[in-house]
Amino acid sequence: MFRFIINILFLVYILLSVHSCSSPTDVVEEENDNSFTPLSVGMIHQYFNFTDSSYSYDDIAGRAIREDGQEVFIGRHLSYPNPPHNFYQFKRDGFLYSTSLIKRVGEYNPFSEIRIAKEFPQNGDIWLQAPDSQKISITTHYIEEMPTPAGVIQDVVSYQFVDIYSPTLDTINVYYAKDIGRIGSLTQYGLVLLNYAKIGTDEYGELNPSVILHESKP
Repeated sequence: MFRFIINILFLVYILLSVHSCSSPTDVVEEENDNSFTPLSVGMIHQYFNFTDSSYSYDDIAGRAIREDGQEVFIGRHLSYPNPPHNFYQFKRDGFLYSTSLIKRVGEYNPFSEIRIAKEFPQNGDIWLQAPDSQKISITTHYIEEMPTPAGVIQDVVSYQFVDIYSPTLDTINVYYAKDIGRIGSLTQYGLVLLNYAKIGTDEYGELNPSVILHESKP
């Protein structure tokens, strides 16, 4: 009898172990997926603005569930003296998306999804920014390396955002690097480049705490 009970308990243990390992609700948080769009809780980017010598700060603070059940990452943006604001991102079908949490009834693109980058871009890739608009076209240009305040970054791509109807008004270049994500941008308002990044256990540059300290004041 005692051996029978032991065998039953061992069988229950095995079944519970298999269930816990295969549960679809378990989420494995990868520190880095070797893409141009890493996305994980705890990720930090700080940028230096060459126009006014100011700093801005983005981090991924946690996860949320969109109204339709889509899991997204919660980002926080700080740029003193502007008030902080949250943003929401997720990845699907090879693209990094920005999104809202609340659905707009009657809209073709109810969560305002925008494809802001590709996970594994190739030189010359072209796509439209949003599925409900033919206005913004994005073209990928490969850049071998780029000097930034965080150091010389390798494997950089420039995503060139062009307004199809007004191509000469404001062409925006947004820079992404393999394993790091967004490292800067060039617009009519000036150049912004990476000052510091923390992706998993990897760090680039040196964090300037000024913008964080400003935002911490009551």
